[in-house]
Amino acid sequence: MNFGSRTVCRSCGTARPSVENTDNNKNTKNECVICMENPIDSVITTCGHSSMCLQCGIHVNQCPICRNPFNQQQIIKMFNVH
Repeated sequence: MNFGSRTVCRSCGTARPSVENTDNNKNTKNECVICMENPIDSVITTCGHSSMCLQCGIHVNQCPICRNPFNQQQIIKMFNVH
């Protein structure tokens, strides 16, 4: 059974917008998961996850994806070249 496929409200019959078409999800792939403002520009060397900006990364000590601990020497700034 797939509970995520309902596109019409059961009680009122109103259609909801699909997740792919909402404006809020347009740029969330490149946003820092902590501040939700800055672009993702860092990677944690211990686990390889890249989900936050460097400004937020220096203030946390666990990866927001896998919760593995890291220190300030284990996060590096990455540069996007496209």
